[in-house]
Amino acid sequence: MRISKQKEKARLCAFSFCFLSWVEYQAKPEISFKKILHLCSNAGSYLSYGQDNFQALDKLKRRFMKKNDFRQLRCFRRLLAPIRRIFLVFVFGVTLLPGTGQVQPRFISNIGDTEASYCLASSPDGKNVYAGGLYTIVVFARHADGSLVTRQVLNNDHQGVAQIGRIMDIVVTSDGRFVYAVRGADQTLLLFSRDSTTGEILLKDAIKDSAFFSRYGDVPVVERNYRLLISPDGAHLFWLYSPLWHYPDNRLAVFRRNTQTGYLDRIQIIKNGDAELDGLNVTSSLAFSPDGNFLDGAGHNDDKLLAFSRDSGSGLISLDNAYETRVSSTFGWFQSAVLVTPDGESVYAANFSAGWFIIFNRNLEDGRLTLSDIIQQPGPRVILSSSQSDHIYLGRNGEIATFNRDLQTGQLNLAQVIAGGFRDPAGLTISPDDKTLYKTTDTEVTSIQKDSVSGKLTLFQQLDNNLGGTDRLGRSRSVETSPDGRFLYVAARFEDAGISTFARDQEQGTLTLTRSDSLPDVSAMIMAPDGRHLYVSSVSENTITNLAIDPSTGALRLVQTLQDTFDQKRI
Repeated sequence: MRISKQKEKARLCAFSFCFLSWVEYQAKPEISFKKILHLCSNAGSYLSYGQDNFQALDKLKRRFMKKNDFRQLRCFRRLLAPIRRIFLVFVFGVTLLPGTGQVQPRFISNIGDTEASYCLASSPDGKNVYAGGLYTIVVFARHADGSLVTRQVLNNDHQGVAQIGRIMDIVVTSDGRFVYAVRGADQTLLLFSRDSTTGEILLKDAIKDSAFFSRYGDVPVVERNYRLLISPDGAHLFWLYSPLWHYPDNRLAVFRRNTQTGYLDRIQIIKNGDAELDGLNVTSSLAFSPDGNFLDGAGHNDDKLLAFSRDSGSGLISLDNAYETRVSSTFGWFQSAVLVTPDGESVYAANFSAGWFIIFNRNLEDGRLTLSDIIQQPGPRVILSSSQSDHIYLGRNGEIATFNRDLQTGQLNLAQVIAGGFRDPAGLTISPDDKTLYKTTDTEVTSIQKDSVSGKLTLFQQLDNNLGGTDRLGRSRSVETSPDGRFLYVAARFEDAGISTFARDQEQGTLTLTRSDSLPDVSAMIMAPDGRHLYVSSVSENTITNLAIDPSTGALRLVQTLQDTFDQKRI
């Protein structure tokens, strides 16, 4: 990518002003510390957003300098040349390395966090587990003991990978040939082909369907509730969009699948208030009966659970009944989960906001449901069943609860509760061989062994989310490279606040994360021209921090932190 001289100069000016702030504060400590912080912050904005508004930049310079005081300007010019040699633009993923003048391929660009914390899916053959996250899809190979090893990592805009953004749900077809994923960033369906031997996937297409809005990307992140279901016969895919809170755009689309190519044809769409729903709303969760003849859903309809019948030939669905649960909630029934047991005889529904776990029994002859029991549970989110229907697992606030199920009545008895760190967004799935549960949170993927007789669970493996990258780059703000080109530093904010240090292979240009140092809410970062120190500002903390760089390892050592002690009224 060619970068204009004007844009290059604007960003160089931004870098220079960050360092100039520090120099000036050392010489004239009476200058308002807040001005320095805001200057660094604004300079960081020029770097992040690539503005080349020289008029605004000149305003920054004039605000900082006293009238007719040109010392800073001379200092600025002296700084410009050495800083030009270490110029690096993180947002565009391009770097001019010291002394080379060569443009290197972008190293990480939009990875952001490589967390895989939104959804989980197991392949029907039991060989693989798939995890989706903010900018990442991870393919795990599964060992005989249920433990996982990373097989493939797809990080957006890295090594030729594209189209990965807010992966909200993943499903693997029953024949194992294809994988579908919802990209929540713009309501797009991703179609992957799957290698049945390795489990690795390859993107075939990104499908935008008119059923899911002309206003792509306009849905609030907090309303991220997308679900994919494939009918048990593999003939149809159901794509549910139903916000976690009350929103008018709920919809369910039914697609006919080409089982040879994986491509889809939409055959039905249902929206809130449609005749097919008798004026009711699309539910926030859905589950198939094992024979594929029924769909059950909950959420967005007061205390009602909706039961649908499905025509196995056409794939079309119609509302059969709306069952009262007699459960009321101050906040309504929005976030929900539904499970139909593998024997088809019980339907379980979870009301997260009210804290209720609801049990229905199904008549297998006519499909009708009868309310059996209601159990109080704290924050129920996800429901799973063992393959024999004898154990039910409930992901609830920070825990996973194991219930023994009576195969005659469907009644549940609590057998075990284990701490799970089960926060939202998260996923929970069970392997097809019924031996292992897998759970994901925003920090790790956990394997949990299941006792085949008692159904009790045992934690036995945890993988952190440093999957093919680093989980320390959320809201990255600044990037610096050492003058000798051996090290690169990335400063991040908020939950990942701190500086990540990468060692750089000088032949290949590849990066290896060597350490991450926590530092409160980094606003801007600048390296001294001699490469011996990093200077970091934090507007929220009102500090500037001086870090010494170890020339042999690239490690950082705290030298000094300056705190604003001036009266706010003087600013």
